[in-house]
Amino acid sequence: MSHSQPAIERHPPAAFALLKLLRPWQWVKNLLVFAPLLFAHQLSDSALIMQGIFAFISLSFVASAVYVINDWADVEADRLHPTKKRRPVASGAVSRKACWPLAVALLGMGVGLATWKTNANFVYTLLTYFVLTTGYTFYFKRIVIVDVLLLAILYTLRIVSGGLATVTPVSEWLLAFSMFIFASLAFAKRYSELYRVDAEGSDRDETNRRGYRVTDLPGVEMMGIVTGYLSVLVLALYVKRDSDDSLYAYPQFLWGVCVCMMYWVSRLWIRARRGELNEDPVAFTIKDPASWIVGVICIACAAFAAGGN
Repeated sequence: MSHSQPAIERHPPAAFALLKLLRPWQWVKNLLVFAPLLFAHQLSDSALIMQGIFAFISLSFVASAVYVINDWADVEADRLHPTKKRRPVASGAVSRKACWPLAVALLGMGVGLATWKTNANFVYTLLTYFVLTTGYTFYFKRIVIVDVLLLAILYTLRIVSGGLATVTPVSEWLLAFSMFIFASLAFAKRYSELYRVDAEGSDRDETNRRGYRVTDLPGVEMMGIVTGYLSVLVLALYVKRDSDDSLYAYPQFLWGVCVCMMYWVSRLWIRARRGELNEDPVAFTIKDPASWIVGVICIACAAFAAGGN
């Protein structure tokens, strides 16, 4: 006579669970620290590249500290979410008690490395980033529109921090472009969350924790598309201005970047409208072959524009 055995919940190995808790795949966002060097045509300077690498590592440690704090704070809500319930803390693979010691250690490593290898301005910006992201975790992500603006600011702060770490001036055009494009991505993230709740008939209280309602879908979509196209407009105005500048030998090639960005923003929002973003536009972009092709074409256009400069 056979007896059925109770199902045993299996967790990944502890080391893997801890690594997953740090969300290393999100560190790709911190590559924005190299943007000032890229747009200042300084990527051939090895000393500045090393400063950028130290800034990238420091920012990644601090970002992971915030991810750990976020998982600690959102554990109950994550357990009710169809995908976030698999996060290490929510699933029980990592003890909730371990979160704060780990977060403090990561913050210490990030700030310590920045203090040792970069400059005071970058350290202050790094601490500002930590305060803002922690504030987002505990409070600001529940305030409609403010959450999106803060996300755009945090992405732009990565660019600013890279400029400070490498002592490279950051163009106001780049900052404006960053604010608009990342606001569009943040709106796309909120849109995807609301779309899932509406399509699956999920717990509507989940939307209340973010401050948004399913009835906000058209408005969120409109604001996301508008901010996305505003980023293209900023880029176009920059190209027109640079025609009288000496930074690019053949600035007319930069119009190709504008066309690519218009295509990419349009495609992103069509995919969002179809419910195909899975709540993370950045992760979608990294995995999306078309986005990589657009990126390669943009790099080629920029290289042709730079010419011998």
